[in-house]
Amino acid sequence: MTNPEIAKPIPASSRPLFPFLILALGLISATFSVIFMRMALDTGIASPVIVAVRMLLAVVIFTPFVLRNHPQTIRGLRKRDWLLLPIAGLMFAADLVLFSEAVKHTSILIVTVIGGLAPLWTALLERFVLRTPLHRLVYIGLLLAIVGGVMIALAGSGNSSGMGPNPLLGITLALGSGASSACYLTVARSLRPRIPLLPYIWLIFGIALVVVLLVASGTGAVFTGHAAEGYLWVLMTTIAGQMIAHPAINFAVGFISPTFISISGQSITVMGTILAFFIFQEVPGIGEVLGSIIILLGVIFAITGQNEFRKS
Repeated sequence: MTNPEIAKPIPASSRPLFPFLILALGLISATFSVIFMRMALDTGIASPVIVAVRMLLAVVIFTPFVLRNHPQTIRGLRKRDWLLLPIAGLMFAADLVLFSEAVKHTSILIVTVIGGLAPLWTALLERFVLRTPLHRLVYIGLLLAIVGGVMIALAGSGNSSGMGPNPLLGITLALGSGASSACYLTVARSLRPRIPLLPYIWLIFGIALVVVLLVASGTGAVFTGHAAEGYLWVLMTTIAGQMIAHPAINFAVGFISPTFISISGQSITVMGTILAFFIFQEVPGIGEVLGSIIILLGVIFAITGQNEFRKS
């Protein structure tokens, strides 16, 4: 999960090349995290288990650094922060679990495209919850997303082999993932400016861990007895997603325009689709490809439009 909308970037004249390299590393790592997740799922490990292990390893690694360097930050959190943090952690956990479960049912192209609708969901939440006006480009983006979604749904109804074993379920789960991500971003916008990056992600990961453990317990997911290969892929998706991608992209937010980062994030779909073609032999049909391109354009319109309002 990335959060490019809740920090103020450094002016363009002051930007070195290094943050762009870090951003590229984060986007590539996020792409490989999805691939490793699919590999772990293919060994029979349940989605809540994968997410729980990811959160646990990240929390264990970050804990010494947070307790040593940020004890005053934790003690200085306000009552309102402690009310919002559980909501953000819950939405973050829901995003990860729904996304990983969607990967099991449909293609990586569809999951990343539909899950990547978070900027549109965020814009709608800002409009109807925060009463923020929407730029006309957002409405164009929403229309494009609807058109692209209809095209993908029609392709899925034709039982396209490139869309996975249960594309409609996968699409539904990916929609839930994107909506959860939007809720997380909306809540996080009031938290992140006051909390440094490391203690912030430590708290979010910790709360998400508790939520996912409850989900795993309620669904009867098994943590032990899986093949060693499965645990290896879980470790790899943790390193790529939690330890590299998430901190790298959040680091880049401090130096690069949030709009540039959000639009660059759509490259995960392209890279993921290419890797899925070579690794899993996923061959999307023309309907899925055209629908996905239209949705990506809609998301870019929405990102650009909302940024215009924030600058005004």
